[in-house]
Amino acid sequence: LVRVAHPEWTAEHVEEALFRTAKDLGEPGKDIAYGWGRVDAFAAVNFVSTTPGISSISPSTIQASSLGFTLTVNGNNFQQSSIVKWNSQNRQTTFVSNSQLRAEILASDVISATTASVTVLNPDNKESNSVSFTVTPSLSPSISSISPSSIQAGSSGFTLTVNGNNFQQGSVVR
Repeated sequence: LVRVAHPEWTAEHVEEALFRTAKDLGEPGKDIAYGWGRVDAFAAVNFVSTTPGISSISPSTIQASSLGFTLTVNGNNFQQSSIVKWNSQNRQTTFVSNSQLRAEILASDVISATTASVTVLNPDNKESNSVSFTVTPSLSPSISSISPSSIQAGSSGFTLTVNGNNFQQGSVVR
C-alpha cells in the first residue's frame, strides 16, 4: 500500500514510514508479544520522510584516468545543505532542487578501475541509499594512421595528424 502510494520511495523510505508510524502496543518499545507494534497504514502513507533517497546518477560510469567531472544525483528529499559523498568522502555539492544535486568528482577519485559508493547526507545526518558508480579500466590508445607518413629530413615544421582509438583529453604524441 505504501509503495503504491509512493512509487518513488526507496525500500528504506517505506521501512522508515512503517516503523515510525507503528502504534506501540504492550510494553513500551519492542516486546515479545507485539514486536514494534501495529502498522498504521494510513499514517505510513501520509508519512513525510526527511531521509534522502537516490533514484539515479549520471553519468554512472567513466573510464579510469579521466579528468574530474560533475556528477548529477537524482532522487528525493534533498535539502539546501545536502552533501554528496563519494566512498564516504564529502564532495563539493550544488543544490539544484529537492530532487537533484550536482557534485564535483575529482580526477583522483577515478584514477584507477573501481566501484565507488555514492550517497547523500542531509543536515539532520540522515543518509540515503547507496548507488554504485563504476570506474572502468583505461584502454590503451591505438594508432590506425598518421599523416603525413613521411617528411624530408631538414624540412620546416609540420602538423602531424594521428588517427586511432582510445585517445583521452591531454594525450601526448611522442
